[in-house]
Amino acid sequence: MPPKNQPPQNSPQQNPQRNPLQQNPPSNSRNPSSPTDLTVKARADTVPAGFPATELVERCLKLIATTTSPIPRDVFTLGQLFTRASSVYEGILALIKHIDNSAVADLDKDWEPFDAYTNAIPPLERFLFDFYQGYAEEKFRSTLPPSDSTFNGVLYVKTWKVDREFISKSFKALHHDDLNLKGLSPQLAKSLIASYTTERQTDDKTLLGALLRFIQDNKLGDEYLEKGAKVPLSIKAMKAELVEIAKKLIASPYDEVASSVIIRTFMYFAIPCTLILSADVEGQWKIYLRKIIIWEAFNSLIVKVKAYVNAPKNADEIEELFSEIEKLLLQLGDTDIATAAEILSLFKLAPVIYRMYHGRSVALIKTLYYLDRHSRKPENKAVATYRYDLKQVMTECVDNLTALSKIKLDIASFSTDSAEYKAKSKEIEGLFDKSKPLFESLRADSLSQYVEAYSTAVSIDESHVKEAKEKLFPSTIKSGG
Repeated sequence: MPPKNQPPQNSPQQNPQRNPLQQNPPSNSRNPSSPTDLTVKARADTVPAGFPATELVERCLKLIATTTSPIPRDVFTLGQLFTRASSVYEGILALIKHIDNSAVADLDKDWEPFDAYTNAIPPLERFLFDFYQGYAEEKFRSTLPPSDSTFNGVLYVKTWKVDREFISKSFKALHHDDLNLKGLSPQLAKSLIASYTTERQTDDKTLLGALLRFIQDNKLGDEYLEKGAKVPLSIKAMKAELVEIAKKLIASPYDEVASSVIIRTFMYFAIPCTLILSADVEGQWKIYLRKIIIWEAFNSLIVKVKAYVNAPKNADEIEELFSEIEKLLLQLGDTDIATAAEILSLFKLAPVIYRMYHGRSVALIKTLYYLDRHSRKPENKAVATYRYDLKQVMTECVDNLTALSKIKLDIASFSTDSAEYKAKSKEIEGLFDKSKPLFESLRADSLSQYVEAYSTAVSIDESHVKEAKEKLFPSTIKSGG
């Protein structure tokens, strides 16, 4: 059974003198070329009142300001993205006011600004809809990995990587020709293509600084390692190497790829450091996480990352090590009927499924992961042949969730009463139903727990989407949205 969800027990203490990454964050600014802090009240209140034609844009900006503010990992980068979207909105308002004050004699001259702002509203709305859907859930966006399970720890890292890619695409989308936003003014066009490296670097240093403080303050030592390593291993030495890697990173010109590699190295390393010392993790997991094979993998990773930082090149080999560490953390070792590939595929699908179906999809994945781990225990070898049935269900889930992740969903027109939603809900529920008989055949006794978790996830999916629609699109509710 998965460990209970509990808050972190090993919160790091502030220690700026020992942390080479501790810096004062940049001050607030409306200048697109400098970092901007994203606070709930301040940013929501800076959105000016618009016109009926821009009501959706105004509502989206205010909602985004409040929902993305508590996310600490990308606060400055998101702040800059918010500033640029706001500047487009303000550019539209300026043109509307200009035309509102025009005279008949200016008609021919005013066609161009009229055409510019009317063409800019729909693509800006679409950008903001997509942005809100991408950032509507915060569960796996804390600064430090969750302290309750390796499953949530790995998903935390993967969510960070998906967020990073999503933000990069969002910046590019704001100045892409398809959006027609640059036509509002030359100054706006210049601001939309400006670099956001300063903001990204600030967020990366802040996050890495928090992870470094955690690892420095964490009490896990060499005495926790399983005995019998062929090559001497030292957690203390690994921590020291990570400190040196961090120092090397900040002493070098900023490299976004290298920064991503190093941050994920710290994230993965923090997972066993947290769980082994946590009072809320099952003893069998603590014993497993002390195994030599896990720390040998971390030692190899740190050696490779150190070499990469000293001479940056292709990071493919490190990405392979990340995948290997994920398998080890999730206890996905080889079995007679291997399911590691399917489980990892499901984990990778979770962050890219739209919010409407995300919670129940995660509940389904957690159910399959539990059954997989349970059936691989030595004491359950007698029922291992039923793992073939489990693998078939996993394969079907991968295929269905992959197809689901590729469907572009629009929260504005989405309705839980629609035939499409009911069909997709029934499809996912059908996949979950296929897992139920496996509890009996694999002699797992937690079916009721996972049924309840799935039901709760469905309720949360629907209530959160309905609440978002009420805030963003209240007019759609009257028609049954």
